[in-house]
Amino acid sequence: MTRSGLLALAALLSGVPHAASAQTDARLVTAVRLAQEGLGDSARATVSRMLERTEPTDSLYPQVLYTRALIAAEPAAMRTDLQRVAVEYASSNWADDALLRLVLLEYAGSQLEAAARHLERFELDHSSSPLYPRAAVWAGRIFFQLQRSGEACRWLRAGSERAAEDRELRAELVSASRRCSDVAASPARDTAPDTSSATPAAALTPAAPASPPPAAASPPAPAFRIQIAAVATAAAADSIAARARAAGIDAVVTREPPHYKIRVGAYQTRAEAASALAGMRARFRGAPFVVASSE
Repeated sequence: MTRSGLLALAALLSGVPHAASAQTDARLVTAVRLAQEGLGDSARATVSRMLERTEPTDSLYPQVLYTRALIAAEPAAMRTDLQRVAVEYASSNWADDALLRLVLLEYAGSQLEAAARHLERFELDHSSSPLYPRAAVWAGRIFFQLQRSGEACRWLRAGSERAAEDRELRAELVSASRRCSDVAASPARDTAPDTSSATPAAALTPAAPASPPPAAASPPAPAFRIQIAAVATAAAADSIAARARAAGIDAVVTREPPHYKIRVGAYQTRAEAASALAGMRARFRGAPFVVASSE
């Protein structure tokens, strides 16, 4: 990436507030301040020493890794550390921020499809994150550029619902949503067949009533499903369910305040559902689990 690209990336990332208040370790706070003052080498040396002395199982480790990403000298190093935080420490307080910064990193490099994949992961794993409205702003830009207007508008609507307390951010989302009215107003192409030609006389002869087909037996209601996510908005739930259906997987959305739960599959026994669980975890990440349909 060129120097101008690095400057653009720095400007983008500086606009992403962290979900937590700040680094909680004084050494990390100092390192970030050193980097901001132009002493990046010293800052990176401090953080690297901390990383070497911290066990990967320590709750501090993802925060150190995240901080090293923030002060990285090159986008490649930043990407590696952010991906580790987002994947290896997906349940940490830093994972949502790491994913959003990955979105901006790919956006700065014009890798829009990669940015879109990170947004989909963000929505699946962190739909209740306070960073969701900020992610929605970028989702609107990225999906519009990818000519996926439906997804752009869905993100913008969901973000607006979540940004009620941030008037400036909500105004930005509402402004971006104006493009959605233009999309909705686009006339659909009329594909109805032309019926203006004369109808053959034979076609006017009434046909004998057909015998009704035998009623098909209704399949038994599933006893078990696999829950793949629980999200805060209907828009997010519909998006996840739609992606599952597009992959040929049956999906239902259940409203259980304050969540919308997305469940897939239809299994008659718990053992059958459990055998499919590993595949669902690989496909949807997170921590899918088996539930009884009545739950």
